[in-house]
Amino acid sequence: MRKVIWEEGFRRAVRRRTRKQPQLQAKIIQTLIDLASDSFMPSLKTHKLQGELKGL
Repeated sequence: MRKVIWEEGFRRAVRRRTRKQPQLQAKIIQTLIDLASDSFMPSLKTHKLQGELKGL
């Protein structure tokens, strides 16, 4: 299992976004848990990057 590090800017953005929609906080946390456990889970819809970010 990977370790997810919450940067202060991300924390601030989550607080700001969930202020008006508190039900989003549970979805965000569940998505981060899924990402940490298996980053290729189909529900995450991960894909290879294209363009300038290809290979990263």
